[in-house]
Amino acid sequence: MRKLLICLVAVLGVVGTAWGAHRGDSLAQKEEVRAAWLATVKGIDWPRHQKDSLGNPIIDLQADQEALVQMITAIKEVGCNTVYFQVVSNMDALYPSDILPWSYLPTNIPGEDPGYDPLQLAIETCRNLGLKIHAWLNPLRCGALDLPRGDSHPVNVHPEWIRTYKDMYYLDPAMPEVQEHLASVVRELLLKYDLDGIHIDDYFYPAGFQSDPLDWDDARQYEAYIASGGTEDRELWRFRNINACVKAMHDATHETSDKAVFGISPGGRLVNTVALYADPRFWVEEGTIDYLIPQIYWQHGHPIADFAQVMASWEEIMKGVPMYVGLAAYRYGQKGFESVDEFRQQIEECREAPWVHGHAWFSAKCILTDEFKAFLMEGPYKD
Repeated sequence: MRKLLICLVAVLGVVGTAWGAHRGDSLAQKEEVRAAWLATVKGIDWPRHQKDSLGNPIIDLQADQEALVQMITAIKEVGCNTVYFQVVSNMDALYPSDILPWSYLPTNIPGEDPGYDPLQLAIETCRNLGLKIHAWLNPLRCGALDLPRGDSHPVNVHPEWIRTYKDMYYLDPAMPEVQEHLASVVRELLLKYDLDGIHIDDYFYPAGFQSDPLDWDDARQYEAYIASGGTEDRELWRFRNINACVKAMHDATHETSDKAVFGISPGGRLVNTVALYADPRFWVEEGTIDYLIPQIYWQHGHPIADFAQVMASWEEIMKGVPMYVGLAAYRYGQKGFESVDEFRQQIEECREAPWVHGHAWFSAKCILTDEFKAFLMEGPYKD
């Protein structure tokens, strides 16, 4: 019952106190957003290394660069106009950073400079093709306990910021230092690179630990909050912490760039989103978000998450902030997505909904198969 009440409070948008209205200009909708998430964590889309007989990745830095250009070019050819390029997946970077260590992904050695800048290469490719590009970050995730990490990784440099949950490390959003760290990452990206936006996904508090508060040790931070005069219970205080992280990244975006926007792709069902102590309604009302992409990864007729019903549930939340719909290209061929007809219907309904201004596909490689490319280029992306 307590968890249900917490979820209802969040959905009603009454979590926390106002941070002060600060709304960025709404995105000018000149064209339908047709985006692809280009995922790099575990090499989902890039870099996709071959393995040797012992299972070790075969590193070919030149081939990786060519593959990245080819993938972005294919994203353009299929009919997309926007790329969300994952450049911080576990608080390590796919660009030279003064804050974060190099990801192990390009070289298989954590902290090692690969001799080129994947983010800059992606930006140049997108600009040459007329594509928009947003830097995609996972805001709190630091990866599995055994993930290779460079010496300058926050897990090593700031262990006091780190919480462990189910064999994973996370940054603790309750800490002002963590909130400022996230803002610093955003500022660095926008000072160094010509980006259209900063994008984060749904890595807030991890799902599941609400059932046992001891699984996530934030007692000391909460006690300090109460000692400073705070009055909210621990659950609502956690919502406050996520709201503070969102505001920090949003404000850093607009203070650093006069063109970049800040967007989030929360879980598609609000009940799932608030389970992570994330409150999209609050972000919209407080002006700390420029667009949302709910990940509506279910089919029509799903017993608890029918696509049309889930999409409609977001209408009264948006209040003038653009919404795009996250579509599950990765599910093509699975139950409910046996043919492209399901995706065709989803795109049609997105286009009919006045509060929806486009859609985004997860993930890039899934829309670049011959069959899916043909569907898009001969169907919804034909004109």
